[in-house]
This record gives sequence, C-alpha cells and structure tokens, in this order.
Amino acid sequence: MVDPSRYEPKFFAAWETFADKIQLIFNNGEQDAQTRPLAETQDRYAIAIWAMAELLYSIGQRDVAMRFHLLAEALQDRAEGKDHPLFAVQKRRGRQFDTSEIWRLRASLCIGIQYLIASGMEQDKAITFVVRKYRTQLQRLRDEDRGQGSDLKSSIGTWLKTFASEEVRNDAAQWTYRTELRQLEEIKTSTDGTRLRQAGVNLIEKTAMRAAQALKPPKT
Repeated sequence: MVDPSRYEPKFFAAWETFADKIQLIFNNGEQDAQTRPLAETQDRYAIAIWAMAELLYSIGQRDVAMRFHLLAEALQDRAEGKDHPLFAVQKRRGRQFDTSEIWRLRASLCIGIQYLIASGMEQDKAITFVVRKYRTQLQRLRDEDRGQGSDLKSSIGTWLKTFASEEVRNDAAQWTYRTELRQLEEIKTSTDGTRLRQAGVNLIEKTAMRAAQALKPPKT
C-alpha cells in the first residue's frame, strides 16, 4: 500500500484529531499530581505517545506506529512501578551527567543574565542579584551540578563561561544558548537598557519557576 501524502486531506484530518487529543491530555486536571507527581507525568506522556501512534497508524505508517505503541506501553509500565527493559540503564563509571532538562534551564538562566549584562549591569552584580532573589528555586540546578563549585554563585559563573566557550556537552542546551544569544545581539542595539533589564528579569523569573518544578531522578 502506498502511504498517503502528508499534504492530502486525510493527513490534515488525522492531524487535527491528534492535536485535539494532545491538548486534552495536557490541559485536563491532574488527578494524582499531589500523591504521585512523577507517575502522573509519565501517564500523560504515555497517553500522548499512544496518540502519536494512532496518528501514524491512521496515515498508513503502521510499522512506525507499532514502535511508538511499544514505547507508550513501556512508559505506562514504568509509571505503574514495573521494570521494563527499554528503560534499563547501562551504568557508567564516574560522575553521572545532568539531564537535558537541567542543562536547558541553565542555558535559559545564563541568557537571562546576559540580558542584564547587556542592560549595563556588571556580571558579578547580575549573578549576585539572581542568587539573592532566586536561590531557593534555582538550588535544584546547583544540586544536580555535582562537579562544579561549592555554591550556586560559583556554579552560575562556571555555566556562563562554559556556554560562552561552546564547551557544554549537551547539544540541545548549547544550541538554545547560541540561538537566544544571537537574538539578544540583534535587538540590544535598538532596545534601551531598561527594557533589556526587564526582559532579563522576566526570563530569569520564569526559569526559576521551571527549575523549582523540574523533575529530579530518584536517588539510588
């Protein structure tokens, strides 16, 4: 059977159904968010993956759909506390690296600080401002940072240096930093210091809120 073109009406109808399902999955109230927050999140992503499998199946991509179906089943088992070989981890010697989520949050934090610097604030003062106001929320980023300095302030300084020198090993986070820094470079010559500083504060505040809610892997 020839797969239908993604530009045919059948695809758009399937896509609309998929988009509606995804919106419902993530917008509905979290029934077990308080008692089992990690499992609740896993449940949602499992259902979302099932929706993707249904989309692929409906447009004729049955073999690929089956792979997504198996992924959803594995994640559902994980949410219910059952071990699944798909999520088995091959442990490595030495320090375990931080998650992509943690590194993306660090990238956003560093960009927010770069906005403050672009507004005329010295780097050390910008870092001090961030630590003084958002230490509690951002501490989770520091906690995951096993190989860095002894406190949040020194860690932020290290992240700024590492992102600037393109030495971050997490490609997604480095790309995020590079892209958002390029946007800052484009607008800072036509934007006054007050607006740059407010934009930086807003980004830092949003990052702090996300950091406070970031999922941490269970300790073993």
